[in-house]
Amino acid sequence: MANDYDGVITDPGAGGARVAGSNFDDAGTTTFMPASTIAVPASGGGFDLVGTSHGLPTSWPVTTLKKSYEKQTAIAAGGSATFDSTQLTTATTGKLFYAKVNSSVAFKATLYKVANGVASAAVDEDYGWNGRFEWRSPHPDMVSQAESATAGLDGFRIVVVNLDPTLAADISVVFVWDES
Repeated sequence: MANDYDGVITDPGAGGARVAGSNFDDAGTTTFMPASTIAVPASGGGFDLVGTSHGLPTSWPVTTLKKSYEKQTAIAAGGSATFDSTQLTTATTGKLFYAKVNSSVAFKATLYKVANGVASAAVDEDYGWNGRFEWRSPHPDMVSQAESATAGLDGFRIVVVNLDPTLAADISVVFVWDES
């Protein structure tokens, strides 16, 4: 099946590897994001597509890596709980790299950015049918939040809904971000 991409980066070095991807607009700046498939030379010519649903491994520059963890127990069947990261450091911008939710039951998790204590429109929403959900940013600037000197939390939030009709849930959330 043919793949159409906005751009292709060719490495003429050993093996002639190519990485295809698409451009996206990030607050007025066009950024190239690699696709989750890699075209590698096939024996006999042409290219084979090799890929996973996990995207390409990426090493991002980090200024100050931060992490916060929160746990709540006995969230009622059908109930919800709000989990906030810690406050961003004064005069920094937080770039969310990773978030993880673990639960004793199935759940729905919605990720938000938070400015002055007010959550933005949802950044992502997914389900942890097996009691686990991991979110990884496909780009270091995709989910960023600037710290504000006014009152209220500046950071990240996940709202978790217990989907079990009868059991209470024990839920923990981890946020990992960079501050620069």
